[in-house]
Amino acid sequence: MKKWIIIALIASLAGVLLMGIGVLFQAKTTMYIDANGIHTAGAADNMPIVEKNLEDVTSIDIDVMSGNIEIAIGDSFGIEIINRHAPQVIYSLHDGRLSVRQPEVSPLSFLSGFSFNLNFQDNSVKVTVPREAVLAGVSVSTASGNVSLAGLQCGKVEVEAISGRVVIADITAGTLTAEATSGKISIERVTADHMNLSNISGGIAASDIETKGIEAEVVSGGMEIRGKMLGKCEFDNISGKIELFFEGQAAEYSCVAETLSGGISINGRKNDFSVFSPSAANSIRAEAISGNISIAFEERSVIDG
Repeated sequence: MKKWIIIALIASLAGVLLMGIGVLFQAKTTMYIDANGIHTAGAADNMPIVEKNLEDVTSIDIDVMSGNIEIAIGDSFGIEIINRHAPQVIYSLHDGRLSVRQPEVSPLSFLSGFSFNLNFQDNSVKVTVPREAVLAGVSVSTASGNVSLAGLQCGKVEVEAISGRVVIADITAGTLTAEATSGKISIERVTADHMNLSNISGGIAASDIETKGIEAEVVSGGMEIRGKMLGKCEFDNISGKIELFFEGQAAEYSCVAETLSGGISINGRKNDFSVFSPSAANSIRAEAISGNISIAFEERSVIDG
């Protein structure tokens, strides 16, 4: 297991502490001025901020403490921010980079009599992208809220959610990284050269994926992954099952699978590693501490043309 697990646990505990202090905070309305004018996204009037015709967006970077984040297909580039009783949100568009930020609040801010709404359902950031657009990168991070990405074409996708679900669908990317601390990661119909998926508590479910390399890690929760997975394929789970369904034939892979407490099934047969080829170009490594491991091969097309 990687060091990110320990770091994420510490960050999660620190986040909970800061949110507890934040109950005393009172939001401010902030105005951000750039070449496109004055943008406001504050809590004073509880009004959504909407821009429907942004231009020349080549990358998207969103980092907020509280709120749902959605990036979806639309008629044009656009952004909608709803921010009720939460710390200030500002956004800018510079050199093609659309940036949305919710600055960190100092733990000592309670001395000034602030308040903070912990209900992320009241707050959201939605960005629309034209179907034909190809982005260089998309980076999304939230401490408390759900994340949804759909229909995008990008070079690089990075998603991080501490408390909330992550849903990624119908995306083509060079690399995809998705990390969650408490909440399920769901992936459907995604093609990427490489995928890196990790979850502490909530599990991973991926179907109809296509990749030339994948790493998936879970601390507590199930893992079910289906698709055309080539190259180096590595799966780790401390407490939960690992279910893998590969498009292709077992003879195209080498395989190492181990579990301390649980069984191993290969195409429905117990510990039948004879179907693999040690010299194959593609490899599978699956390790679990407490949980069963099931690896199966399916002769079917994953992503219909």
